[in-house]
Amino acid sequence: MDNLRIIQIKKPESKLLPQVERQFAAMYDHIKDKGLKLPLVEEGEKKWINSIKKTIGKYSGLFVAVDGEKVAGFVFGVMKFTPDYLGSQKVGFFTHQYIDPDYRGKGLGKKLFIALEKWFNEKNVISVEAQANYFNEGSRKYLEKSGYEYELVQFRKFLKK
Repeated sequence: MDNLRIIQIKKPESKLLPQVERQFAAMYDHIKDKGLKLPLVEEGEKKWINSIKKTIGKYSGLFVAVDGEKVAGFVFGVMKFTPDYLGSQKVGFFTHQYIDPDYRGKGLGKKLFIALEKWFNEKNVISVEAQANYFNEGSRKYLEKSGYEYELVQFRKFLKK
């Protein structure tokens, strides 16, 4: 743990992205039994990595905790603008975070979260939004402890099964 570094991935050719891709799949595997209604599709992790390569370092922030050459965890967020009727304000959206089981409970998630929030602040973001699965109490408590407040509840109804 003493060799851990938090770094931002800014280039789509980063040699660390394959590890983040695997962790993204592991994250969805971890939360599949916590009330998630839309599962990751086959090779969804590859589709996600390919989709973020266009924006990392510009409109999205990807931070990893690295222990030597191993990615111990990551956090990802994107910037967006509110609609005109809400002032066209720049807001951040915290989308994903995963910590390898060997590194959990050591404050690593918080360090990654702080790095992402700092990046949002540097980009003049006025607020950060986050979603947590309703049934994932740990995730909700984590956001509350990080200073996030309840604002909306999201509902989903499937029309086709």
